[in-house]
Amino acid sequence: MRLAARDAARERICEAMIDLVLEHGYERTSIELVCERAGIELQEFESRFAGKADCAGQILDWWSDEYLRQVWSAYRSHDDWRDGLRAAGYASARVFERHTREVRFCLVEMTRAGNVHQAKVELIVRSTVEMIDGGRQQLDDPDSISRSTAEWVAGSFMEMALKRLAGTTEIQVRELVPELMSTAVRPYLGPETALQELHRPPPEDLGG
Repeated sequence: MRLAARDAARERICEAMIDLVLEHGYERTSIELVCERAGIELQEFESRFAGKADCAGQILDWWSDEYLRQVWSAYRSHDDWRDGLRAAGYASARVFERHTREVRFCLVEMTRAGNVHQAKVELIVRSTVEMIDGGRQQLDDPDSISRSTAEWVAGSFMEMALKRLAGTTEIQVRELVPELMSTAVRPYLGPETALQELHRPPPEDLGG
C-alpha cells in the first residue's frame, strides 16, 4: 500500500510518522521529529498537513478506506452470505499480515491517542458487524436474533487480531478465521455448519 502516490515528500512524511509513533507513541512524536526522520524542511510538512493530528488522521483515513474497500470487495464477490463472509475474513487477515505497521498504527496507536481518530476505527468495526449481521437474513425469522450477536463476534475478531499484533513483527491472523467463522455462522446456520467451518482450508489465492 502506497501512502501518497506521486508525492515522494508526502510519502516520506507518512512513513516517518508511522515509524515514530510505533517507536515512541503518538504523544511523544513531534512534527520536528517527523521532519527530521523524513529528511524534509518544516515548510514542506506544513504545505501538506495542518499539523500532527491532520497527518495522522489522513494516514488513518487512507488506510481504513483501503482496508474497507478490499474487505467489502471480497464480501460482495459471493452471492452466498457464508462464502462472502469467509472471503471477507481472509481479505481482512491478508491486509493485517501484509501491512502490519499500518494496522498497528491505525488500530492500536490511534486508539490510544484519544477520541479525535475514533470515528474511522469505529467504522471498521461497524462494517464488520454489518457483514456478520447479514446472517439474520438466512433465518426464517430474522428478528429472532438481535444485532448484538454480530457485534459480539466482530468485537472478538478485533480483540484477537490486535493481540496478535502486540509485540511481534510477523503475524498470522489467517489462523483465526476458521474459529471466528465457526462462531459467526453458528447462530444463523447451526452447529453442524459451524463445525464444517473449523475444517475448511483457506482460499488458494490468499497468498503469503
